[in-house]
Amino acid sequence: MKGLQLLAIVTVTVLLGTTLRNLLELPPSQLLPSSIVDHAVYPGLTAVGGPLEVVAVLITLAVLTAALSRPHLLFLSAGTALCLVGAFSVWVVFTEPVDLQAQRWLAGALPADWSAWRNQWEFSQLVRLLLQLAALLLLAASLLHSPVDEHPERGIAHG
Repeated sequence: MKGLQLLAIVTVTVLLGTTLRNLLELPPSQLLPSSIVDHAVYPGLTAVGGPLEVVAVLITLAVLTAALSRPHLLFLSAGTALCLVGAFSVWVVFTEPVDLQAQRWLAGALPADWSAWRNQWEFSQLVRLLLQLAALLLLAASLLHSPVDEHPERGIAHG
């Protein structure tokens, strides 16, 4: 269980880094109208962040499944899974539509309402960051709540 929790923590931390990168670049880019296009179609981040988010959700669901027999971890694991599924849902509903629009803008001029699209993208990234951070904190708490060495075959936990 601890190994799975640790893997989840590492995965969520890297995922959180991809989202944080976007937010850290926003203040100076507010002055540049094309900044949303640059953010939305940055190929390296998309190639890493997308699959990483799916892997983070899957690993977290595995942690939740393992926690089903450990009531003291169930709440924390369920909260972690809900946060990551929520962050992914925010991406699907709010972030990805802006990314798709921004790809169309590469071929021509920005639309008159581009700032509304940019604001939607930025706010969705902030919500995703907060949900991913909450997931990381819940994962860390679950790791701290776990016994150091579990021996289910003997029913003994050392810690």
